[in-house]
Amino acid sequence: MAIKALKLPDDKALARWLVTERGIAVVPGSSFFQLPSEGAHFIRFCYCKKPETLERAAKLLTALFPGVA
Repeated sequence: MAIKALKLPDDKALARWLVTERGIAVVPGSSFFQLPSEGAHFIRFCYCKKPETLERAAKLLTALFPGVA
């Protein structure tokens, strides 16, 4: 949903945009597929972070996509 909503071409572009524009680091989903195109609409989050870091990321994502839970 995020990739289409932001009019970005793929998971790599979304990952770059999130880290540069919102300070949220993710891993492009295509990194986990033998055929990268199969994962081009996924991103992956890492949850081994401090609770306050996760809370900040949640607030940033909520602000980016209001009304989406």
